[in-house]
Amino acid sequence: MFRVPNGREKEGDAMKLSGWMSDDGIGLDAEARTREEALAALADIAVRAGAVAPEGRGALIEALEKREQLASTALEKGSAVPHAYLDLVKREFVALLRTRAPVPFGPAGKPGTDLFLLVTGPSRKAAEHLQILARAARLLRGDAFLARLRSAKAPGDVLAAFREGEALTRG
Repeated sequence: MFRVPNGREKEGDAMKLSGWMSDDGIGLDAEARTREEALAALADIAVRAGAVAPEGRGALIEALEKREQLASTALEKGSAVPHAYLDLVKREFVALLRTRAPVPFGPAGKPGTDLFLLVTGPSRKAAEHLQILARAARLLRGDAFLARLRSAKAPGDVLAAFREGEALTRG
C-alpha cells in the first residue's frame, strides 16, 4: 500500500503520478538555460510545494546533480526525469518544469530538453520510486501527451493531461 499526499492509500497499479502532483508543483515557461538552472528550478518548486524544507534545497540539488553525473535522465523527445531520494524530502513528490526553450541536458549532441519531471521522496521508499519512474517513462513516450504538456496554459491543464494519460496507459 502507498500513501499519497491527499492521505488516501492506493495499491500497486492504482498509484498514479498525478496523485503525487499538485498545482504548486508545476512550473511553466521557466527561464532556465542550463542543466544546473533547470535542477535548481525543480528544487525551488519542491520547496514552494512543501516537499522539501528551504534548508534542504541545496542537498536536493546536489543529489540531482550526482544522479545526472552517473547517467543522464534525459529521455527522447525533449523530456527528462531527474530523480533523487533523500530522507530530508518530507513526502513522495512529483513536479513538472517546462522551460521556455530547450536546455542542453542529455549527452552532447542530443536535442535539448524542455520538459523536466522531478521524482523525489524519502530514501526508504525506493521500491515505490522505481514504479513511479517506469510510469513516467511510459507517459513521456507519447507524442500527444508531450504536446499537451507543451501547450498547457495553467497547472490545471498539466494535471488533467497526467490524469488522462495515466488512464490511457494504465499507470
